[in-house]
Amino acid sequence: MTTSPGRSVLGIRLGERKLAIGNIDIGQANPLMAGLFLLAIAAVRVQRWNSAALCVTVAALFKLYPISIGLLICLIAPKRFGWRLLTAILVLLAVPFLFNHWSYVWNQYREWIVTRTAENRQNWLIGKLPLDLWYILHWLCGLPIALTVYRLIQ
Repeated sequence: MTTSPGRSVLGIRLGERKLAIGNIDIGQANPLMAGLFLLAIAAVRVQRWNSAALCVTVAALFKLYPISIGLLICLIAPKRFGWRLLTAILVLLAVPFLFNHWSYVWNQYREWIVTRTAENRQNWLIGKLPLDLWYILHWLCGLPIALTVYRLIQ
């Protein structure tokens, strides 16, 4: 029995949704990140710089790595996008101050910075290490790289 191309596409789409639901089910922000990345890039394509800055900033407030997308866009259009990204970051970082006492928000930001800088994944067991530059340089290539040098590279 042959199937029409429409049915094959429908099967692929249903399979994609099944895979994507796993991220939503466990509370991951990955689908949101992907959507915000696509919106930001589409906004850059049509030169809607404010929308692109907002999408990148919202994504960066959920997870830190999306700021790299914003920095790449800054390489493309530094004068048109750079100040907008900085403004969006500052404005959205200030929003929690409108809803909570300033000392509480300030302490939350301070503690977040402390936890981010104190995290040392290089001491994890080899099976639990994230596959990042440290893993490649230290474990796969066998380079004796000091932690301070690695942090400078980062």
